[in-house]
Amino acid sequence: MSVSKKIIENLAVTAELCGTELSDAAAQIMCADLFQYPESAVLGALAKLRREHQGRLTLAAIITRLDDGRPGVEEAWAIYPKDEADSAAVTTEMQMAMSSAYSLIEDGDRIAARMAFKESYERIVSQNRADRIPVRWEVSLGHEKAGREAALISAARKGLVGADHAMKLLPSELHERFCESIGKPELLLENQKGVSPEGIRRVRQALAGISSAPANPETVAKHIDHLKGMFP
Repeated sequence: MSVSKKIIENLAVTAELCGTELSDAAAQIMCADLFQYPESAVLGALAKLRREHQGRLTLAAIITRLDDGRPGVEEAWAIYPKDEADSAAVTTEMQMAMSSAYSLIEDGDRIAARMAFKESYERIVSQNRADRIPVRWEVSLGHEKAGREAALISAARKGLVGADHAMKLLPSELHERFCESIGKPELLLENQKGVSPEGIRRVRQALAGISSAPANPETVAKHIDHLKGMFP
């Protein structure tokens, strides 16, 4: 096992600031467990712990602060739709936690629902982090159509779900606007019938010059019109 010097040093400093004396055996086991995670994530968790934590240093206190793409419990509660009309990108852990709280929401007890969600979410996330299960995002689609489109565009822009998958969840008449919004006109062409692999290659070449620039909806729309003209 090879643990970076930075992690060892930061762990020692954090233990001291938390008033925790680690034995050699405890330190070795803790380092072995932390070795499974990216160094930057561990260092970030230790820094966050030094700012927030009160009490003894524990492995659980470090792991729960790892930045692995999972929302914190308060953010997760705020994100999750509380109404069947609303749409949002959510994690499978958020969905599992909400199953224990939704009946309380329907009864009008938001305070009890939030507490039930928080307890369940923290337990599930803690266990999945310990088991090194990666976070998984999907879009929970509500009844309100405009909300669906906005949620799918946001999720695709952030890279939470695949753009191709997100587009297919929308009706075909919205595909062009979706591609414009996320700055991927080639996606529209890839899903049109009759476009050859050679044609797709030409599209990607044509887009190479703008791929590094921030997406401008008007500019992207012009590129879509131009590229469509390449495939009569």
